[in-house]
Amino acid sequence: MKINNIKFFDSNTNQFLDRDSVEIALVNDAKANLASQGGYLIPALTDIHTHSDFYFDSDIANQFAKNMGVTSQVGGLCGFHSVFDENRVTRESFEEYASFLGTKGSIFNSYEQLFAQAQQADKQHLQLLGLNAYLFSYPVDDTTDLDDYVEQIAVLFEQFPFAGISVGLAYHPIKTLSDELIQALLRKLIARVPTAYNYHIRNQNAQVFESLEEVFACHRGLSAHCHISHLKFAGATHIGKVKERFADFQALMAAQDFTITWDVYPFSFACTTISAFLPESDSWSKMSEGEVVDFLLSAPPYDFENVIIACGNPAYNGFKLHEIAAKTNLSVENAYYKVVCELEGIGSYFRQFCTEEDLATLVFADDAIIASDSLGVENVHPRCTHTFTKALACAHQQGDAAFTMMVDKLVNGPKRVFPQLQTPNQYLYINFDDSVEVDLSSLDALIDKKISQFALVTLK
Repeated sequence: MKINNIKFFDSNTNQFLDRDSVEIALVNDAKANLASQGGYLIPALTDIHTHSDFYFDSDIANQFAKNMGVTSQVGGLCGFHSVFDENRVTRESFEEYASFLGTKGSIFNSYEQLFAQAQQADKQHLQLLGLNAYLFSYPVDDTTDLDDYVEQIAVLFEQFPFAGISVGLAYHPIKTLSDELIQALLRKLIARVPTAYNYHIRNQNAQVFESLEEVFACHRGLSAHCHISHLKFAGATHIGKVKERFADFQALMAAQDFTITWDVYPFSFACTTISAFLPESDSWSKMSEGEVVDFLLSAPPYDFENVIIACGNPAYNGFKLHEIAAKTNLSVENAYYKVVCELEGIGSYFRQFCTEEDLATLVFADDAIIASDSLGVENVHPRCTHTFTKALACAHQQGDAAFTMMVDKLVNGPKRVFPQLQTPNQYLYINFDDSVEVDLSSLDALIDKKISQFALVTLK
């Protein structure tokens, strides 16, 4: 089909060029009804923070990606990859350990299986080696010969086409290691394997700068790339102060002697496993209702009553906890326990962790890279469905300059972390309804109204 008067993003100049007409063919979507006039054509997108290796077998997850114009994904983030050593740990224990990341069908007992599956995926896939998952199969302690341990990781890394290494300092087993042990291990590993390291830092709340310093200290004097995943200044201590905190972060980055990049997702709320408010989110069923309520009352989560539930049950989906509590004549704490039990722990939640202005400081920063952290494979929530469409819609509303800068970041930002990413051979056609107003706190339905046309295409 032909579209007239279209704006075409030129990757050589990183600017939009006016085209009288462009001939395109739809990709796997013969029913799309695209306009014959106007709109934008940009290269297909790359999501550099996913857990796609945990859901190769999920048609839903793959369709989520296509619906956002994503044709390249980086998997194995937050220290997790989908491989365990069946000679060291059981499949059941690994499934429980990583159950919140994806489907059991995409858990492998060899890296050969993982990379074979990656090659069969219908999108470009780069895979990271997750240090936490490796440590789960091969534990370390104070008696471990770290030089020998690091050499084993190096041999594995060089044997397979890993694009980098990921580290989750807030997750087991790393979170339970002594500071001295993990610092020594990371320092030796970074020196031996100077690749791109992607970090889920230990704390994004009051201790965010201490957590950044923990990571940066491992890299000083070395050549490895340091990437901070899903940067946010979360929690009540940062609300209204993100702009000055971000300025401090930029100054800290500039003072280092190694390369640092970072990504952010464009949401003013956190969304993760629905049982995450409990001490052990994967073992929630072992707690009684009384224990759950007592725990929540003793350490009340920030703005708990306004947490929004996201799940497949229409009785709860999209409702705040205080609304569910009112409908069920329960306290907020008891209502939360009821929801978790009825959903059997499967679902996600949203809650505000910063203001609209705070979030815009990060999302629209020149050096920001947009990524999804796409969890919740079978549960529709914005990380899986509207990460990139929201960024594009909000930027377009700010005018041509802001929209061009956002497209430039989406197209070129991932290559700053992973230069080996190939140029996509598909494009994203997108058009907007300017009568609809959206912002970074907008929910999915409003974003869908703003974006009137959206489809993956190829040039004819």
